[in-house]
Amino acid sequence: MHTVILDTMQQNSRRISDFISEKYPGWNVNAYPTTFALATAVYDEFKGDVDLLMIHVDADRKSIELAKDLQDYFPNIRIVFYSENTECAEEIFKAVPTYFLKLPFQEQYLKMALERVRIGLEEDIGRTLVLQSHGQKQKIRFSAIRYIESIGRKLLLYTDDGSFETYMTVEDAMAKLPQQFVQCHRSYIVNVNRVEKYSTEGMLLANGELVPISRTYQKKMKELLTMER
Repeated sequence: MHTVILDTMQQNSRRISDFISEKYPGWNVNAYPTTFALATAVYDEFKGDVDLLMIHVDADRKSIELAKDLQDYFPNIRIVFYSENTECAEEIFKAVPTYFLKLPFQEQYLKMALERVRIGLEEDIGRTLVLQSHGQKQKIRFSAIRYIESIGRKLLLYTDDGSFETYMTVEDAMAKLPQQFVQCHRSYIVNVNRVEKYSTEGMLLANGELVPISRTYQKKMKELLTMER
């Protein structure tokens, strides 16, 4: 797991880093003293490949807005805020953090916050597809994927959260996807849970999209969708 810390006080960053090194060997930790340095690292250096942001709110109140922006851009990043007081709690929770810690740190609560993040990440393994899209790591919920289209050496994933492009073959994608995803055409994979109606022309999804189906897969898809219903 990759953790990034924002704190002007080195003793806080060091305590978190030492705690993680002791309790969670193998986790990577980077610490930054300013919102600019952290934002530059997450956007440019790590390309969003960060699992957890730990942010000392009192160091810079702009950090709350930064956290919201990062969540919008990288929705799979989890955030833990910490502060000497709770006056900013209402503003903090607008950013939908995983946890809030009160300073000075109490080890039992620090461990509780990290465990919540660890468990959430492990649960994601069975619920998300991890891929590189436009140079950034993306975790896409299986349930959000409507269908996938192959164009040349790329795949386009059409999801409820937008479309994503990645270099991957249909075969590689099928090996990573759960059973509700079925190849229905040489260039298409469909999430059968999103199919509303089947015909020889294609499969009509709930939002009106029509996913093509080739003759090779018509019998298989008809039988599968009949069983699903």
